[in-house]
Amino acid sequence: MQQGGTVRLRLAEGLLDPQAPDPDQPDVVVRGRGRARKHNGNWLVSLFLENRQSEPDRRRHAPSWIFQVQLSTTGTDDRAVFLPRPERPNGGDHDDAAEQQRLAMAYRFHPEFAVGSGVAVHADVTQDNPSRANEIHTRTVPDYEIPATDVPSADTDPDLAELADLELDMKRLAELAETSAESLVTVLRPLVAGYRAWIKCKTVDIDDPRECLADYADQARDNLDAAAHAADRIEAGIDLLAGDDIVRRAFGFANQPCDVPAAFAHSGGRPAKGGPATHPGRHRGQPRCSG
Repeated sequence: MQQGGTVRLRLAEGLLDPQAPDPDQPDVVVRGRGRARKHNGNWLVSLFLENRQSEPDRRRHAPSWIFQVQLSTTGTDDRAVFLPRPERPNGGDHDDAAEQQRLAMAYRFHPEFAVGSGVAVHADVTQDNPSRANEIHTRTVPDYEIPATDVPSADTDPDLAELADLELDMKRLAELAETSAESLVTVLRPLVAGYRAWIKCKTVDIDDPRECLADYADQARDNLDAAAHAADRIEAGIDLLAGDDIVRRAFGFANQPCDVPAAFAHSGGRPAKGGPATHPGRHRGQPRCSG
């Protein structure tokens, strides 16, 4: 039998008075424990659902227990009143603190609104502002939809037009490495051009209020400096392919064993008829081996 109800809590410094959501169960109450206080003009609140029902001497008295409990909170008039929890560094050395700041920047649009005590928490975020939530409620088992990732492409990313002539198919790269240095580097250099164009675009975004990077400007610039260094190293590698025949042929050889086992695996362990096996669910250019 489902039971429960709604209570209105008035925020105040210190303890919050216990209230029973269901009049038929007056000993099951919602209370706050010493966590309702102001923080930079906002409230930090801890809420608990407490079962104060007395239990007879015999063990496992089911009527005294409550099952499949859920606690949810909303603002008055369904307003989006919930803000992200303040960041609290977890200690560590300078490098660890810097990494925490970089992670906070990377996940700034996915903030933490609440933490459960022995239970998961889910926040219903507003569509127009990811730093505001309409409702927070507990869940026995948490769930999260992980966005799919794929190889960047000029066809699917309008801001990466420089990648239109990029070739990432390993079999094709191995063939080009055996043909000539010019043909190989021609299909690889768009990677550097596209990467640098992306870096330039992201540098402009640092000052864009919509990107919410005001508190992470230093971290953003450090990341982009590292990306620029990576672009220089990629370009140096391509230059090496252009000027050293041994390196170029080694590059082609390295791509061949990566492509063949993957094709064999995608055919279900059977050699494909009429040539290498292909897999319709795999996009060209995705990594197929390591080492």
